[in-house]
Amino acid sequence: MLVFYGYELNDFDKEPFEYLKNKKKLWEKFISDFPKIRSAYLKTIDADLKEEYYSLFITDQLAANHEKEITQQDSMFYDLSIKVSKLIEKSGFPDWMTKKDTMSMKLMVILRHYCGLENRIKETHEMYNDKIYTDMSDNRIHTIVDNAFKSGLISPEMYVSITTYWMNNNPYGKIGVLINPKEEKVTLTLNMTPDEVIQVNKNRKNIGLHLINNENEEMINASWFKNYPFKEIEKALSECENCNNKSDSLKVMFGIARRVEKEYKNKATDFLLNFGDI
Repeated sequence: MLVFYGYELNDFDKEPFEYLKNKKKLWEKFISDFPKIRSAYLKTIDADLKEEYYSLFITDQLAANHEKEITQQDSMFYDLSIKVSKLIEKSGFPDWMTKKDTMSMKLMVILRHYCGLENRIKETHEMYNDKIYTDMSDNRIHTIVDNAFKSGLISPEMYVSITTYWMNNNPYGKIGVLINPKEEKVTLTLNMTPDEVIQVNKNRKNIGLHLINNENEEMINASWFKNYPFKEIEKALSECENCNNKSDSLKVMFGIARRVEKEYKNKATDFLLNFGDI
């Protein structure tokens, strides 16, 4: 099943698959069958369609790095949103976001840009009443994303990331992380009133996201923050001869934290399941 989600042989070097490798006959059978299974998977990929999307992604990136007026950039994004909408309506929403595919994040970036444009227009009075932007009302990307999510082709996390881009009031909540060196504890922090937290959790539950609270250890334990290097940072700061102010100390702290985060991600044992089954 994972091979049909795009997994290659080296992806099975991660810890969750050790039990399989220890069963030598089973592993050898898998190794023997892998080329055939991988070949069958590759035959399901429409190379021409992927190339068409990739071309749109390149144009999208050129627009994102546009150095001229923001209205020109927005016009480029809008024109591209129409092209992407028509391509999706013609060929169906691709299933790359449920697979380990190089186009997964590229398609996500494309959709984020166009939903972000729609959000900016809705939430900015000047843009909403500007003739240039009122003509951009035919952006169908948000509806397409909604339908793809309902069909299990986009995960709840990706859905939130795409649809709330440039949104001032995220209906699914803005979560912060609070580092407490004295107690050597990492907790979540929510910049919301109790009533707002209740509504946010209702919204999250409706789309299949876990609920959030200030003490949600599950979220911390599922991230690199569970390995936050309190002891190492404390030792480094005590031995730092150049830490004469808060700025210098923060540089040391962030440097160590970034290294630990990178090491955690490099060793990550997560693997992708069918979002439609969650």
